Amino acid sequence: MTYRLVEIDDKSRHQHYYLEPTDHCLYLGEYTARGGWGYSEVNQLIFNLKKGVDRKELSDYQFKEQAIESVANLIGKAINVGAVSFIPVPPSKMITDPLYDDRLVRILQLVKNHNQECHWSDVISQAISTEANHLTPNRKRPEEIAALYQVAEVDPDQFRDIILVFDDIITTGAHFKAMQRKLHAVFPNKTIAGFFIARRVFKEEEKDNSV
Repeated sequence: MTYRLVEIDDKSRHQHYYLEPTDHCLYLGEYTARGGWGYSEVNQLIFNLKKGVDRKELSDYQFKEQAIESVANLIGKAINVGAVSFIPVPPSKMITDPLYDDRLVRILQLVKNHNQECHWSDVISQAISTEANHLTPNRKRPEEIAALYQVAEVDPDQFRDIILVFDDIITTGAHFKAMQRKLHAVFPNKTIAGFFIARRVFKEEEKDNSV
């Protein structure tokens, strides 16, 4: 499969209902919800990337490591990393939590290892550990997610004019909007956009049933 950089536009924005017309969000592929691991190459990549760190001693954890390397290579080829600053969305666990997953940080560090022009910083972290949003019956709204975030002290001048909020997948857009809200307070004069490995889509029959 060939991954290519695409922007969420007027035709697809409604599928990520927290996004607004002024938001700019880029993605490399489409993840089909409820399609399972074998549905597509993108599904396999996302499934492997999201393997829990509690599986670290199991043989299949090697596929998470491979996915991290694959994504880093994709990013390096897809975008001029020297023109932006990346800020990863923090996982649902605090950095001191045994289940803290640093996959996004590791991806960005690999991108930087390949190209020193890459600039990234984990400016935002989780103040308390919570259940992952997609695993809860009542998903948190952007303002509820933002309330769980803490922001590190940074020098805005060290960041480029375009800041990309980086996450593996965009579903409703709630995490992106929460990040955007917190980052606008720190970087009022910079563009806060989104960069995702994949966006969530639904199978055709599910689209038909939702009309």
